[in-house]
Amino acid sequence: MADRTHGSGWVTYSGIMLVIGGLSAVLTASRAWRYDETSIDTLFFDDNLGFWGWALFGVGILTVIAGISVLAGSGAQWSRWFGVVVAALVIFSRLSFMFTYPWESLLQILLSALVIYGLVVHGDPLYGRVAAASDADDADEADVVIDEYVVETTTDEAT
Repeated sequence: MADRTHGSGWVTYSGIMLVIGGLSAVLTASRAWRYDETSIDTLFFDDNLGFWGWALFGVGILTVIAGISVLAGSGAQWSRWFGVVVAALVIFSRLSFMFTYPWESLLQILLSALVIYGLVVHGDPLYGRVAAASDADDADEADVVIDEYVVETTTDEAT
C-alpha cells in the first residue's frame, strides 16, 4: 500500500469524469449543430444553436484535454489546476442550458463540483504522501521528499 497515496482515487475519479463530461459536451454540440435551424426561445443568450454547438465543442475539447492531463499528469500541479479551471468553466457553460435541459445541466454541475472537490482537496501530492507515510504500520520514521522539501514524521513510542 506504499505505492498508493491517500486520495488518489478522487484524482482518478476527477480525471475520468472530466473525460466523460468532455465527450458528453462534444455529443451535445453535435446535437446542437444537427438542429441548428430550430428556434428555441429558452436559451440564455441567443437562439442560435450553431453558436452554442461551437461553444460546447470548445468546452468539450478543453475538458477532455484536462481529463487526460489529470490522468497522465501523475500529480502535477499544473494539470490539477487546469482541471479545476475547466470544471468551473463547465459549471458556467451548463448554467446557460439550465432552462433547456434542466436535469442534464444539474447533473453536469453536480459532477463538476465533485471534480473540483476531488482535485482541490485530494489532489495535493504533499497531503497524500504524508498521510500514506503516517498510516504505515511498520515505519518508525518516514522521510517524504517532494520537490526539494523534506517532511520528517516520527513515531514516538514513549508517549
